[in-house]
Amino acid sequence: MVVGLHHVAVIVKNVENAAQFYRDVFEFVDKKRLTASVSQHRGAWFQLGQLELHLQERAETDTPKSEQHFALLTEKFDELVQRTRLHGGRVEEAKLIEGISRRCFLYDPDENRIELLQK
Repeated sequence: MVVGLHHVAVIVKNVENAAQFYRDVFEFVDKKRLTASVSQHRGAWFQLGQLELHLQERAETDTPKSEQHFALLTEKFDELVQRTRLHGGRVEEAKLIEGISRRCFLYDPDENRIELLQK
């Protein structure tokens, strides 16, 4: 039986650049990458409370991005929007949903979609 969500994996073209973006914008904390010795691909892991974000490098990835995403809840909405732009990401407006006062979509330099929410 499933007891919870463990991690989300995101495909990036250059793991160093992508990892620096996530550190600079969101101040994510690095976590030891347990698959480093057995994986043929480079990557980076971050701890986000009880969950993890895994970046997986695939240099030849020209796969179009879809609407798949992960969502972050924040109390520093404006700061994260500004930091996203400052570090090479882009911001897209989104319609409000019930129980949320602010909402947008951020995109990392590899065009991975991140929903940003503030209650």
